[in-house]
Amino acid sequence: MTTILYISNQEIQTVSGSSDGKSLTVAKYASMPLENGLIKGGAITEPERLADSLTDFFKEQDIQRKNLQIVIDCDTALIRIMNVPIVSNKKLRLLIRNEMAEQAEGSGILLYDYTVLLPKLEDGGGKILACAIEKDLVASYQALFNSIGIKLEGINLAIATAIRVMQAIADLANKTYILAILDGANIFSLLFIDGNYHFSNRSILLEARGSLAAATEISRSLASLIQFFATQRNGRQPLSNAYICGLRGEETDFLQDISSSLGIETALLPAIPDMKGAFSQEGASHYSDYLYCIGNLLK
Repeated sequence: MTTILYISNQEIQTVSGSSDGKSLTVAKYASMPLENGLIKGGAITEPERLADSLTDFFKEQDIQRKNLQIVIDCDTALIRIMNVPIVSNKKLRLLIRNEMAEQAEGSGILLYDYTVLLPKLEDGGGKILACAIEKDLVASYQALFNSIGIKLEGINLAIATAIRVMQAIADLANKTYILAILDGANIFSLLFIDGNYHFSNRSILLEARGSLAAATEISRSLASLIQFFATQRNGRQPLSNAYICGLRGEETDFLQDISSSLGIETALLPAIPDMKGAFSQEGASHYSDYLYCIGNLLK
């Protein structure tokens, strides 16, 4: 069993389970509010206090310390969609590094990775989302967990795990839609065209979560992405849906208001096929509240 941990500016989340590439089993999930200011934009600002919070969380929730991986959402991460030839993993990483050299100017030492968007293109090669993150940032997370006696088995970026979930949902194949992830006051919106990731942006909620004013703000943020799609459409199928993750309690009551404002259907994400376990129990949270953790469990 693998445990995935996601630490945002406001919360710690964890999901434990297993995936064999055909089915996903979630054994347990848990979350805990986090004191403000311990993490900002994915960067650790108060390592000792954060270590104390993690220690309390692991103890209170009886979370296993082996086979632990984390997901981080980093403002400074560099991303780029690339069409690439079919080559070895080593050659592909070198290609990514060369192609992102200009974009990476002024950054520190970077670590490179990628997510496969399309394994095969009609004219050969494939399409990937290339990512680069500062080595010092990764080292800071390794040091944090080492300080509480945990060796990390892996670190992934939030955007990569979100895309992985979308790729696993059969109902979304070939559809054009928006995925909006609410994380505290942050809105991370991703545009998928014909089922494939195309673009993303970020915005900040100024109004209080749970208010009608905040729902209006969410609508405005998504409307800007709809307008962007209109300039990129070029005969593609229309944008049909917006899916929102991270809604709290009665915030789901605003889905209809947002839908009416945008003129498209707005809802929670449809089910992941063959997912069973803790999120299937009566009264459980919707799995999309733990989207990044779930995405990192999927194979």
